[in-house]
Amino acid sequence: MSAIRDLSLDALSAIINGKPAPLVMGGDWIDAELRAAGIDPDTADPDRVWLLAHKMEKTGYGLCKAKTRKGTPCLCLGDGANGRCKLHGGMSTGPRTPEGRERALENLLRGRRLSPQIRARIVLESAEISSERGEQGGSQSETAKSV
Repeated sequence: MSAIRDLSLDALSAIINGKPAPLVMGGDWIDAELRAAGIDPDTADPDRVWLLAHKMEKTGYGLCKAKTRKGTPCLCLGDGANGRCKLHGGMSTGPRTPEGRERALENLLRGRRLSPQIRARIVLESAEISSERGEQGGSQSETAKSV
């Protein structure tokens, strides 16, 4: 990204006339992302365009663009890994509680239809891991209740 002092007079006049600086200063990918999401940077609300362009420039992430219930593309920033926001499949934190972890393990076993030997090994390893964590000071939920 170049500095403002290095911009041409055309670029400076575009900024003065309301075009977002990230688009003027070499943000071609930002312009393409906005257009792919159905936002025309030339005719849309300048404040909205500036905010989205500024966020994308600052983080380097594109827009999620998942189809919302309204039928429009999602305008949240994607997480970079799979390009989706946290509402549409990005940044999953996984199960937090012991009950949630057990449910996840049951779903894994049922979904993969593992042989009984493999299933027994996974359950045994899971029990060993949980007992090791129990020896290290209890689960997170127990320490949270005591605080």
